[in-house]
Amino acid sequence: MQVKRVGKGELRASPNPLANGLIVDGADHRIALRMTGEDTNWTAETWWVYRLSTGQELGRYTPEKLIEPKRVS
Repeated sequence: MQVKRVGKGELRASPNPLANGLIVDGADHRIALRMTGEDTNWTAETWWVYRLSTGQELGRYTPEKLIEPKRVS
């Protein structure tokens, strides 16, 4: 899969989207790319998950939206 990266138009700014790291899940044959900056209004990290053997995209997840905030009483 190819993803076009776009510059922010600012000097020394990283192009978007930007990979911040990766998670390898060898037991389940998956890899997750930790991405940010897919568009200019998007600041939350998204995980792009792929099958290691084929490169098939398995989904894109935003952990911030999947985890309920801890309620303080």
